[in-house]
Amino acid sequence: MHIIKSFISITILAVLVGCATPVKPGITGATEKLDLGEDTLLLLTAELANDYKPSYQPEAMVLHVETPNAKDSKDRLNFLADNEGTFHFPTGNKYIFRARMKSGDYILRGITGGSGIFPVHGMFFVPLHCEISAKKGEVVDLGKIIAKTRERQGNEFRAGPVVPLIDQAVTGFAGSTFDIQMIPSTTEELQQIRTLFPILKTASIEAKPLPPFNRDVAQKWWETH
Repeated sequence: MHIIKSFISITILAVLVGCATPVKPGITGATEKLDLGEDTLLLLTAELANDYKPSYQPEAMVLHVETPNAKDSKDRLNFLADNEGTFHFPTGNKYIFRARMKSGDYILRGITGGSGIFPVHGMFFVPLHCEISAKKGEVVDLGKIIAKTRERQGNEFRAGPVVPLIDQAVTGFAGSTFDIQMIPSTTEELQQIRTLFPILKTASIEAKPLPPFNRDVAQKWWETH
């Protein structure tokens, strides 16, 4: 049964985001040289909380970025969450993504993850759907995302899929939706990032916070996907 549930969860994840290329964080605490060349480094903080079912706090797996009109795996990038950028709290979890990519135009699609332990494990998807422009040689701070679940009303997009029925119901992701804020990073938060990743201590970081969350766009995407 556990194997079947794991297979279903993996299948759901594939359906949610399509085939994509997994990418490790662009920098770590041990990075000694920041030579971006034609690339850019994007910094994004995400604070996730399951207020609907507090016993199952969201654990991020990947940040999804894709090119406009993405067609195959090379057009879709899955930036992996890692221990250095992960912080656990009783009321939610915090993630600092460091996404290095080639310069160009992209869509910040969302964040996928899960919650729970055997025998219950649910999956979720935080929709973002933001257009971003990456310029070569830049380190860009996209600000902070705050996403919290609440009970779903009417036909609002779900925080996660419906199946597996028991897992998604118990963890609350099938019966809830995400309320999402996109705000600039504070001076203290940027200082924390520089401290965690010393290679950024003297780096010039451009602040380009994401626009306000567009719930209508997220709803339409959910209805068609």
